[in-house]
Amino acid sequence: METQTVPVQASQSKRQVIKPPTQGDGDGRRSKRVKVKPLAFWRNERIVYSLGDREGGEGVPQIKEIVLIDSPVPKPAGRTSSVRSSTRQHNKRGREEDDETEQSVEVYGDIVDYVTGKRTNQLLAVSGKKIPFRKTPNPSVTIATTFKDDKEFIASGMLLLNAGGEKEVKFSKHNAFAFCMISGSVEAMIEESKFEMHRGGHWIVPRGSLYGMRNIGNDEARIFYTQATDTLYNAAMEEEQQN
Repeated sequence: METQTVPVQASQSKRQVIKPPTQGDGDGRRSKRVKVKPLAFWRNERIVYSLGDREGGEGVPQIKEIVLIDSPVPKPAGRTSSVRSSTRQHNKRGREEDDETEQSVEVYGDIVDYVTGKRTNQLLAVSGKKIPFRKTPNPSVTIATTFKDDKEFIASGMLLLNAGGEKEVKFSKHNAFAFCMISGSVEAMIEESKFEMHRGGHWIVPRGSLYGMRNIGNDEARIFYTQATDTLYNAAMEEEQQN
């Protein structure tokens, strides 16, 4: 069969037109049937028919040509990794630029105190640069209690855990904790359960539970936490201390 290659556009697919053998071709012993591989119709591959001559009757459909579309050469596998690597580097630079341009901000606003019903001024928001980190007796742990004006009910802040460091096992008593991974990786422990948490993961420590964590990554782990306490228990303990 005769094959003619017609380029569509540079760096794109090529169109091949295959001509079937004519009636005079061959040695008379071979079949004139044209074998065609399955066509990719979604790429506009097709068979074009024409009516052949026939004595004493209507023309018989015959294959005029077969149109095939060659697929473009795929990109090397390494290209994807390069693009992903470039994207990660770009995102990292973007975060670093955000850190450099971020301003130190503390937002205070007037609110109505839930207990007293009186209006009071309270810290409502802080930027990353204003988070009040402080060292702890554990050299692997740096902590910040950001919002504590309503600590008899709820408080929140940030916890930094050095690479390879551990936060010692503690008893949550009448408090419940919720943690969210900002960056890094840790192995968390709650009673007899152990599990890994990575960026975006979050978990909860119920009241009356033993809990702890250790950094299993190569970088510092940054963790946001919220602590809620049992207000009825606190009130009962306060009343008992007063008596």
